[in-house]
Amino acid sequence: MKLPASIFFFAVCLLHYHALAADPLQPGAVGTGTFAQPDMAPYPMILTVTARRGNVVYGTLRWPTLRNSRSRFQGVIHQAARFTFVEYEVIQGTVGVPTVYQATIIGDHIAGTGQYANITGTFQLHFPARGEPTR
Repeated sequence: MKLPASIFFFAVCLLHYHALAADPLQPGAVGTGTFAQPDMAPYPMILTVTARRGNVVYGTLRWPTLRNSRSRFQGVIHQAARFTFVEYEVIQGTVGVPTVYQATIIGDHIAGTGQYANITGTFQLHFPARGEPTR
């Protein structure tokens, strides 16, 4: 049985809307969490999305316990909820650039790895819904 074109179109739009709604990387979004390196306790990491053009995301990272360091990043959202981004410019403080991050988007969370030189760490970020208190 062949579906009418209008039902097929509705189903495709519904799937597309769901995919967009589940993506927390929208302009103005702020994700808070931690970054952990080997032999170090996890420390706070704050990711702010400043702009987005299609699947390309721009923003800043803030590291409160690393002398309140700040940096810029640019990334790409890929199919299968993958997000890769590069921390490429120090705005304030001292952080290692470039750092390359590989992450998976799961609902309102992003988790993955970051690598600078020969140091690899893991991170996790939570993006609260509008009106939800930050952690």
